[in-house]
Amino acid sequence: MYSEKLRRYSCALALLISACVPALASVTVFTDRNLWLAATSPITTLDFTGAVASNGEVTINSIDLQGFDHNNPPSSPDLQVFNGNYWGSGAVLEGPAGSTVGQHIIATLPVGTFAVGSDIMQFEPNGPTSFAETITAQLSIDSTIYSAQTNNGFTSRAFIGFVSDTQISSITFFPANDNLAHLALDNFSTGGQAENPAPEAATMLMCGSGILLMVWLFRRSKSSAAEPLGSVA
Repeated sequence: MYSEKLRRYSCALALLISACVPALASVTVFTDRNLWLAATSPITTLDFTGAVASNGEVTINSIDLQGFDHNNPPSSPDLQVFNGNYWGSGAVLEGPAGSTVGQHIIATLPVGTFAVGSDIMQFEPNGPTSFAETITAQLSIDSTIYSAQTNNGFTSRAFIGFVSDTQISSITFFPANDNLAHLALDNFSTGGQAENPAPEAATMLMCGSGILLMVWLFRRSKSSAAEPLGSVA
């Protein structure tokens, strides 16, 4: 009987704790900019017009972008603002071409960022040629690798965006494995609204009180079961 009580208390306590502990980060992926814009606010967008890269780095509005290329392991910076105007914007952020040594662009984001998205392109600037290839992206909040397809030609751009219920501190973009096709970003945007806010203080207080009550009842039951039976005259 005591074992059955112990099992019930243990199950109840486990359920209560699981209900009070926040879940892992939830991320929604978008390939349509308008849908991404509707899912987050306020929005900050960098179009890179007039921006200048220095030593492979561009910093605008507390967003820091760095590019890495050419070394194995990659450690030499490679990033510039390209003003070829092929996509009609006047400027894009040109990063490294792809290979097998981990070239990438990493954007460090300001505090309070819960959403990030960007137009994405792969092109050979000396051609010039635009490629339809697969790039990948990774957020700071987990190890998931997200894939996105760029478009062929200069008539349109692809987009990938994310909205998370956990704050995002950085995003890393990896070019396709093509030593001619450079990764390019434009209209790099961040948003500040989480989909699921943190639990309210009253909710956490209620959960904490419930756990303490369960522990007290468990100890009381255990103590009662341990008391010796009275002797019979």
